[in-house]
Amino acid sequence: MVTPRILLIEDDVTTLALLDAYLVASGYRVDSVDCASNALAKMSNQTYEMILLDLNLPDEDGIVVARKIRSFSSVPIIMLTNRGGVKDRIAGLETGADDYVVKPFDPKELLARIKNTISRATGSVIVGKLDPDSNVTIGNRHFSLEKACLYNEENDIIDLTLGEYRVLSALVKVNGRVLSREYLLDAISQDLDEPYYRTVDVLIYRLRRKIEQNPKKPQFIKTVKGLGYRLML
Repeated sequence: MVTPRILLIEDDVTTLALLDAYLVASGYRVDSVDCASNALAKMSNQTYEMILLDLNLPDEDGIVVARKIRSFSSVPIIMLTNRGGVKDRIAGLETGADDYVVKPFDPKELLARIKNTISRATGSVIVGKLDPDSNVTIGNRHFSLEKACLYNEENDIIDLTLGEYRVLSALVKVNGRVLSREYLLDAISQDLDEPYYRTVDVLIYRLRRKIEQNPKKPQFIKTVKGLGYRLML
């Protein structure tokens, strides 16, 4: 099996060196950069299995960098930051981050999160052509449970994060029944070590942007006031 390659984006020289050495000693290939521009340049000619992204970068805010990465890649992103507030965590999730680690952290904990996230990503996301025998039509989108992929009208893949996939597949499997936030939160708990209530709302918001013609007036992913969410097929 190919050794996973990690892109470490961290502007603190000491933290960068220590994490680089720790990850290499743990068996990963690591490319380390200290700013956003160098990170995006690296990604233009190299494929990664994981991005470790510090939010406090000298040339651009990490939230903006994550948003740029998500515009062309579904690579798992773990954010590293001193910002531990709920609003900051929500902002990170809205960009498509897969996990969020607040400094200072135990390197062993970070390593466990990296292993789990890479394992989930490589185990659940399969890229391929649309199989008409294993997909659900949602408006002009097609969702394959077997391949964990969402497709547009031209059968091009629309990238889903692991959390988005968990929520959408849960809604599809219940065939139009209402699912509570608590149920959906439980469905994604395997993807986030510390999920919280607003996580579900953020993931629904992101799915609507990928499925609905007008996300502000959704036709397919409906809010049922006081109860939760329903997928209209």
